[in-house]
Amino acid sequence: MLRQRILTALVLVPLVVWGIIALPSTWLALLFGLFVAQGGWEWSRLMRLESSGVRLAYVALVLTGMIGGWYLFI
Repeated sequence: MLRQRILTALVLVPLVVWGIIALPSTWLALLFGLFVAQGGWEWSRLMRLESSGVRLAYVALVLTGMIGGWYLFI
């Protein structure tokens, strides 16, 4: 399991660094939004939310908070 995580990090870290350096802030925010959405989906599984609708509502709530933060700090 640790080996898989290390290999994943070796692939993702250069991509994230490239994204921070090369992408405009809007595209970078969309990329991070995808990461946050995936994290929200996984977190909803950890909270043992079984209904897909409830899990989608949780992810929508997380993304709404992220979008609110984006507009707050523009």
